[in-house]
Amino acid sequence: MVLDITGTEVVRGTVRSIDPSLLLTIYTPPLLSVVFVIYSETGYPIPNAVVTASLAKPRATKDLVFQSVSDLNGRAVLSLPLIDPGGTLYSVNITHREYKTESITIELNQWMLEKAPIEYRVVMKSGRGEVTRIVKSAIASYAVLLDTSSAPESVRFGKPLLLDIEPIHIKLVKPDIVGVPWAYLGIVIGYHRDLFVVAFTYFDQDLNPVPVKIQNRSEDYVWYILPSTPLDRVWMGYDSNGHGVSVILGNGRVYYFLYNDQRGFHTAFWGIDIPGSITAADYRDGALIAIDDSGNLHINRVDPITSIECTRSGDYLGVPVGSGVWASVGSGKGYLATPSRVYVINSLQNIVSSRCSIELVRIYPRFFVAGVISNYSVSVIDGYIDIYEDNSLVARSLIVNGSSILYLPKGSYIARVTSSAIEYASRLVVSGSIIDLPGPTLYRVRLFLYHYSPESPYAATLARVPPGLMLSIDRRINVTTVDGPLELLLEGGEHDALLIVDGIELARTRFTISGSGDMNIVFKVSTAMLNISVGVLGAEALKPPTELISIRLLAEGPLLRGDLGVIKPDSSVILPLGVYRVVVTSPFFHEGEAIVGITRPGSINNLEILLRPREFQARLVVVDELGIPVPNASVSIVNIISDITIFSGVTSSNGTLTIPRIFLGSYLVSIEPYNQSLYMGYRGVLRIDSQDLVVSINRTRQQVTIALIDPISGDLVSPVRMLIYMNNRLMHSEELSRGSAITSLLLPHGRAKIVVEPVGQGSIYTRTEEEVDIVVGGGRIEVVLDRRVMSYTISIVDDTGQPVRGASITIKSLENPTVEFTWKTGNDGKAEIRIPYGSYKVIVAAPGYNTLEEPLPIGGQSLVLKLQPTLLNMLSRYTMIYIAVGMAVVIIVVARIARRYIQRRAEEEII
Repeated sequence: MVLDITGTEVVRGTVRSIDPSLLLTIYTPPLLSVVFVIYSETGYPIPNAVVTASLAKPRATKDLVFQSVSDLNGRAVLSLPLIDPGGTLYSVNITHREYKTESITIELNQWMLEKAPIEYRVVMKSGRGEVTRIVKSAIASYAVLLDTSSAPESVRFGKPLLLDIEPIHIKLVKPDIVGVPWAYLGIVIGYHRDLFVVAFTYFDQDLNPVPVKIQNRSEDYVWYILPSTPLDRVWMGYDSNGHGVSVILGNGRVYYFLYNDQRGFHTAFWGIDIPGSITAADYRDGALIAIDDSGNLHINRVDPITSIECTRSGDYLGVPVGSGVWASVGSGKGYLATPSRVYVINSLQNIVSSRCSIELVRIYPRFFVAGVISNYSVSVIDGYIDIYEDNSLVARSLIVNGSSILYLPKGSYIARVTSSAIEYASRLVVSGSIIDLPGPTLYRVRLFLYHYSPESPYAATLARVPPGLMLSIDRRINVTTVDGPLELLLEGGEHDALLIVDGIELARTRFTISGSGDMNIVFKVSTAMLNISVGVLGAEALKPPTELISIRLLAEGPLLRGDLGVIKPDSSVILPLGVYRVVVTSPFFHEGEAIVGITRPGSINNLEILLRPREFQARLVVVDELGIPVPNASVSIVNIISDITIFSGVTSSNGTLTIPRIFLGSYLVSIEPYNQSLYMGYRGVLRIDSQDLVVSINRTRQQVTIALIDPISGDLVSPVRMLIYMNNRLMHSEELSRGSAITSLLLPHGRAKIVVEPVGQGSIYTRTEEEVDIVVGGGRIEVVLDRRVMSYTISIVDDTGQPVRGASITIKSLENPTVEFTWKTGNDGKAEIRIPYGSYKVIVAAPGYNTLEEPLPIGGQSLVLKLQPTLLNMLSRYTMIYIAVGMAVVIIVVARIARRYIQRRAEEEII
């Protein structure tokens, strides 16, 4: 693709002409799109990897470097020029700060032009990386001379010259010069990466490039950086002998280059500034004319011998001629073209070589200072003086050592003095060579600067203004703040003050000067909102665990500096304008850091920090659905994106295994148990968002029949609810109605607890719990239910109301006659009875008494049952009475006989 083309300007003596048959053409070679897909060892795409390709073959005197940065999918695209169609070799380095550098060599040829984008896959290994500086990729181009003066089939081509410049303006000159090894001078102005440059190329009579020697090395051309860039247009002029070349930019900057015979190439010689934007300009043989956007003509003389510029005043004198749109310098004349007419400047060389018929005056600007103790006057030592005539700027001069020298015709003007200390305007009358220009009175004050912001918690308290900021007073006086008060000279009255950094207004206030002395000035800080969110690089659907992420906010100035503390993810903060560094740390991610500049007051700034996952060690526990570890299970983990198995292992006896290196994210996991009769395999998605991971697999299901048995009737008498727990986990729930209570279901093997609960009020059952083993192969499980318990206190008495000891109490179920309960009464004739809820009859039997049988009331209570004696018991009862009476009489008679015998013996002894 042709970027630019121009004919040859031929100089013979003072005559210049255009030769359209000899052309300077700049074109680009064909480009090949090369894609690099970059992965880690685990198959994860690597973003922010820097791919740098350098031209290795054919060799060029200038380094051609091309760069690209991989995106979230690990893809980096380079457009590489095909320098040699037969084979162009590039050395490619892939660097990253967290991975080892990879280097490859690729070769491109013309047959690849017809193919789809060429793709290379690169795997980077973890290790110590390096940081590569990002530069703008080169734009390779060729400069070649074409001689088209003969027939089309005989067009003569010179040897191409490889450039690294994107041209915006070119010129080819055949100057009237002798004694040099070149015949043609090519001037190229354009961009070398991000730099605005001018390049000088030299060609011989055979149209081939003539190399230059710079510091003992051979270069294809010489180029220079132009410190400023044009606003829109560029003009180039030159001396007829080819020694001097002038480059004029639309912003008013002019550069002059002079050919050095000893060095063999053009060197940068000097530069000047023309005030205002240039709309038309030209240079030739020492004469420079230009028209600015205000329609003023500027004439400068260039003396290549002394490199001293001369104008009609100290810096310039503008001559109003209207809105100029074109300018040219001819042989002894200058030409100006406006929309309505053409002006001819006769004897241009005489004009620019003379000093003009104007006065040389020296102006002394000064002002008065009102101090605390005394008043005095001070000279203005810096700045410049603008001279206006009828509201038109006619001259400008710098103030050097307290005075300014410039050329002015006699007359009356308005002089405006602008300096770092003061700005004022005064009437100036040119009538002599020395002029005194007095200004207003200033007060000497010491300003103590403070700032605060009620909207931001970080600036709610009064604080000193840090040093290094620009204090702008009335947008005229600009000083830099220091670590302490500022001593200034200010006019009396109200002033507006701003704190500014790089054109950004940080704070503002208004204060009044009424005299000299100390003053406290408080600035209100401008604030804005900052919203901070955190995401995962290359994984939009993956939400990082916020509880394990720490966000630290650090202020980098200009008002606040230091650690502002930790904030929560997805939070909003109100901050003063400035630069802030946000650092995000997490055990699962590489440290993320972002610099954000808040520059607009009241704005809402959204900052998303994308974290790059870090490889970390994880512990995986495989458990069954009951939470019991599963030993000897084979585990495989596969990357979803690349379908690469990144880990495989077997669980230990406690069901754990260690994954040495893995990223946060979602993976495919496959688990195969060793004993497949006990456990079922598992395949699914495993989300790794912690260092301790648990995967649950199911136990195999067993066919189990559970029969609920009533302890009395065998079948359910009232509805119940059956709950089955395994390791405190509810596995099954079912309600069963009256009748046969048999159910079949699938349960995992292991220890189970069966709980049967009554349903509704008035049920005869109570909660029943029973632990059973579910074995491989299943089987039948019978659970005997517990009925509610009825409590009785039964007292057995005879017909006289005396308790009957040792009476036998038998309680028989009316629902199932085979069920009976037996008790014996104690010495108190009572028995405490507890029986399942139901319908019963009670049978009481005791020796000597008739057997008692009657229904047992439901619900439990205290009962007194009276037994009737048998006939034999009645007879034996009266016989015993008679025997007792007889024995009592005999005892009494014997006692009396004994007493009488004792008395008689006593009397005999006495006698």
